[in-house]
Amino acid sequence: MSLKTFLFLLCLWWIASAAFAQRKTIDSLKTLLKQQPQADTLRVKRLAAIGFLERNSDIHYAQRCGEEALALADSLNYELGMAESYGLLGLLYYRQGLHELAISHHLNSLSLYEKLGVKKFIAYRYNDLANAYVEQEFYDKSLEFYSKSLAIKQEINDIDGVGTTLKNIANLYIKRKQYDSALHYATQAVPLADSAKNGKTKADLLNFIGEIYLAQNKAALALSFFEKSLDARQAINDKFSIPRLLNNMGAVYAKRKDYAKALDYLQQAIKAAQLIKGRVDLLKSYEYISNLYADQKNYEQAYFYERQVTLLKDTIFNEGNREKITTMQTFFDAEKHKTELDLVKKDQEIKQDKIQQQRLFLYLVVSAAFLLSIIILLQWKSMQNRKMTAQKLLMQNNEINEQRKLLEIKNKDVKSSIEYAQRIQTAILPTEQQIQDILPQSFVLYMPRDIVSGDFYWFAEVKSQEIEVREVQHDLSGDRLAIRFAPTIDDTIESRLAGYEKHTKAAIDPLLASNFYHMTPKAVIAVVDCTGHGVPGAFMSMIGNDLLNEIVKEKNIHSPDLILSELHKGVRHVLRQETTDNKDGMDAVVCIIDKQHEVIEFAGAMNPIFVVQDYILRTESEFWTSITKFKLNEQQMITHFDNNLFEIKGDKKPIGGGGHTGNHHRTYTKHTIALAADQQHIPTTIYLCTDGYQDQFGGARNKKFMNKQLRVLLQEIHTKPLAEQKKMLIDRHLQWRGNNEQTDDMLIMAVRV
Repeated sequence: MSLKTFLFLLCLWWIASAAFAQRKTIDSLKTLLKQQPQADTLRVKRLAAIGFLERNSDIHYAQRCGEEALALADSLNYELGMAESYGLLGLLYYRQGLHELAISHHLNSLSLYEKLGVKKFIAYRYNDLANAYVEQEFYDKSLEFYSKSLAIKQEINDIDGVGTTLKNIANLYIKRKQYDSALHYATQAVPLADSAKNGKTKADLLNFIGEIYLAQNKAALALSFFEKSLDARQAINDKFSIPRLLNNMGAVYAKRKDYAKALDYLQQAIKAAQLIKGRVDLLKSYEYISNLYADQKNYEQAYFYERQVTLLKDTIFNEGNREKITTMQTFFDAEKHKTELDLVKKDQEIKQDKIQQQRLFLYLVVSAAFLLSIIILLQWKSMQNRKMTAQKLLMQNNEINEQRKLLEIKNKDVKSSIEYAQRIQTAILPTEQQIQDILPQSFVLYMPRDIVSGDFYWFAEVKSQEIEVREVQHDLSGDRLAIRFAPTIDDTIESRLAGYEKHTKAAIDPLLASNFYHMTPKAVIAVVDCTGHGVPGAFMSMIGNDLLNEIVKEKNIHSPDLILSELHKGVRHVLRQETTDNKDGMDAVVCIIDKQHEVIEFAGAMNPIFVVQDYILRTESEFWTSITKFKLNEQQMITHFDNNLFEIKGDKKPIGGGGHTGNHHRTYTKHTIALAADQQHIPTTIYLCTDGYQDQFGGARNKKFMNKQLRVLLQEIHTKPLAEQKKMLIDRHLQWRGNNEQTDDMLIMAVRV
């Protein structure tokens, strides 16, 4: 027997021993539950412990224990028990593929642990949240949470926890198909798992390493790791991880063309996944079997299993829709709870007034009793009245105390609901880093007035198919190609300037100047101000975000004026404004940045855009001469210019609104800003904003900041780096605002190209 085989058998013996000891612990805890049935915090701890120990072998029993523990902890107001129970249920929902429920429970657990300051379990919740986000393919968010978890575990020297998180990071890179990184983290985690004697982690790592080798077409090596992992899992009765492992072994035999053995393992995987309701693994099994039958040209069976794949994917997709419904319900419940809170507060004030009146009456009765003390009968009646009044006061005081407790609970529920809604709204918005990956020189200044916001921003990178019709002209030198576009009737500036010429950066053969199709990469950004703020505004922001995704990504509409027109129709349709008196709407700015053709296209609904180009215009005549570089439909659309900064106003047409008397179709003006002149690139910075910054009250006279001061501020700071500009905008706002409350949601986006 080789040393390697001996060590592996020794490891299996140790795992089996640990499993036997764990089963003994579970049986002892169950016995204590029966012997001591009283509903106290100790029972909560025992239920949670049993659920955690049974998570790998009997997930349904573990879930019942978790639900009972949570209900009991909630009735006892035992926050530590609630945090532990939420975490256990989140883990069990994750293992059943119910990722939305898993995330919700983990967030509740994280909030409680942060309140209690328990670092170890804060780290565990970050790890569990990251696992759920991996299955939803939010890989960047997952890596962020894994990093937070790893940092805390290293700080508190949790060796087992560090190994678990490194293992999960390896799984993340397997999902991303970055196998070198996955193997790096897996090999780091193996000695930690051995040191902590964690059989579950060790079995997972054997499986992950096998998957890496399988992806690298090292089937024999992969199979040896899968078989070791299977032995380890069976030793600890780990039912949760068995389906994924069986799928992997089936995939190995499918690669070897041993279809019978592959089918046997995959059928075992289906049964194991159905037993634990593991929908992700079940979907993988169906996909493998469908491909297996297709390889054997058994298309009837291949189609049957492909149909199962489609049905299961549809189920998961429908759950995504339910998540949106749940999100909107969260906003609704939050607003409803706020209304109930106001009613309870008003009722409490009324009862307090009644108590004051009764106290006044009591004082009068006492005074009368002293004055009429000679008359014994009246004195006796006065004593009886005082006794009855005291009893009423006691009852009413008790009632007030109950109302106060109810008020505190409802206030906590409302705050939790709105904070959860904030997390969802933040997850929908693109991160500043995602924008800077495409537009490196940019920033987003996003400051909601309340927890959630009615302002939102939107970003996408698209590729547009275009046809370009060229009329070829040459100068005498033949060094450049001029492409002339005929001016339109509506374009008064171009008609006055007799059209404009667009020059390529390099000489082009005139024979190539013909009509042609091409795919042009473009960046689409939008800044939108919805009706209202807080929860109502957040409702509108959800609608606007979904409509922009549909218009730009699904309908492939990549012109800013048409995007606004479609957004207007969409808002009126969703809010049924054709048949109701609903007048909610949005003000919006849409820009499309085309770096390839060195132009920016802009259209606005009520809101303007501020443009800064790095060359100086000293007179109004020179200014309008420079506008040959821009394609604007009306000269008066540029309302202000200060040297190299100018403001282009949007159309005085909001998005949506108008009720059933409003106009269903609206057209918007598209303006084109050139980024090059005389074959030279012009560094250009654009600023898109809502009206929140300008409408802030403050200053010595408590007036609005106004558009004029914003232009002056942008003129002062535009030469600074964009990160510094953002800080200066925030500092200026706080200085102006002083002790005032924030007036409105604020949003400013800047891009330098």
